[in-house]
Amino acid sequence: MNIKPIFQRVKTTMAYWITIPERVYLVIALIGVIGFVFITPPFQGPDEETHYVRVQYIAHGYVVPIEVTNTNVSLPKSIDNITKTTFYNDDLRGKTADKYEFNRTSEALKLPLNDGHTYQPLMVTYSPLPYLPAAIGVFVANLFNTNPLISLYIARLLLGITSVIIIFFAIRLIPHKKYLLVAVGLIPMLLFQQSMVTADSVSYSILALFVAYVLYLRQIKTIARNQWLILGTIAVGIVLVKPLIFLFLPLILLVAKRDNLKWIGGITAVCAIALFSWFMMTNPKIDPTVTPHLPNGANSKQQLNTLISHPTRILRVGWNSYMTPYGDEQTRGVIGVFGTADTYYPLWMTGGYVVILGLLLLTNMEVKQSKRIEKKWKLLAVVLCAGYFTAINLAIYMGYTPVNFDIVYGVQGRYFLPIAIIAAATIFTGGVRIQRSDSRKFKQAIVISIAVLIFLALFITYQRYYLYTP
Repeated sequence: MNIKPIFQRVKTTMAYWITIPERVYLVIALIGVIGFVFITPPFQGPDEETHYVRVQYIAHGYVVPIEVTNTNVSLPKSIDNITKTTFYNDDLRGKTADKYEFNRTSEALKLPLNDGHTYQPLMVTYSPLPYLPAAIGVFVANLFNTNPLISLYIARLLLGITSVIIIFFAIRLIPHKKYLLVAVGLIPMLLFQQSMVTADSVSYSILALFVAYVLYLRQIKTIARNQWLILGTIAVGIVLVKPLIFLFLPLILLVAKRDNLKWIGGITAVCAIALFSWFMMTNPKIDPTVTPHLPNGANSKQQLNTLISHPTRILRVGWNSYMTPYGDEQTRGVIGVFGTADTYYPLWMTGGYVVILGLLLLTNMEVKQSKRIEKKWKLLAVVLCAGYFTAINLAIYMGYTPVNFDIVYGVQGRYFLPIAIIAAATIFTGGVRIQRSDSRKFKQAIVISIAVLIFLALFITYQRYYLYTP
């Protein structure tokens, strides 16, 4: 049998497939997300048990968060039972030689959703918007009295697929550096976030769609009414997803012209009203920054008083957080620290992915020329990224870090993925142009390298939970 024609056909098909960056992203992202969904044991995503409870509350009709104490608001007790069976009763954090026993999942799957008992877990105040795909799936599952663990995996899948599709359209829309956005969208940590029940997956995806659509509209001479309405809808979505993402909304100014300022003003007004209305609807008794498991010594009021009396302290805290070995955890966390058991992406793989991003930052393989982003708008993006970085650290230092700690305790690299998205789309838009004859091989090398690194991320996660770990 002559396999040479088959090999040639596969090679030709791959060469064509790689020329369509959004399809490259879609295939690899779906493999990565679905892999993480089923490899990662239940509730091993960051605060996944809390986010899943929020999804269940939404599925039970509690869209607007309320105080659950001394009310009739409750959830089936089986949800609490499965979190204890699969997660709380034998937490793997810090136990590097322990593995996850699958019989824990088997035991949890025997529990029906409704057994006549209820409980009242904390209801966090995140907006329902980033949870909607999961909430719809969980609502349908609950109608059939489906085991909560099954509905957890349904929620994971729906959130993952939704967020991947959103970024797919962002890559299709963005007029430049598509492969850079592909690489950012395929950062293993972002794929892991998309595979868990969390507010981050859809939130970060909508942010990518927002900036891509803004840049797409910049290429159009006259923006139509329906396009403004689409942009406004995405902008409102930015406001109603994860807190602080709205800090990037000023990027809408990239499409500012004298004849469309009224549209920008209108979108800004609607976003402000939406944000204010959400805060007003949220029960004032509930602290929007409340966390179910605050560290001992965390006190936001006392922390604020300390900063007011010693304002230079924040400089020492910032230095210790990012200019000492402690800060290495945040840096690695942007690329990959999977699950609450802290499954670290090996340092050489982290470096390899950084090299790939660096190559795509410095090169340009686009065939079509896009409208150049002026330096003033790049500067705006830099300022917004710096502001977001500062706001994240300040929020965690005030609301989660124990008083008088000399570091920002609890900050994680995954919080800064939005900066990678914005930087790739708006700041690093130029680069050395690669000739068309050479770009195909370069693209193939990049895509194959990313695919291999993602496969290794999946295997490393599987190894941590199910195989022996020294």
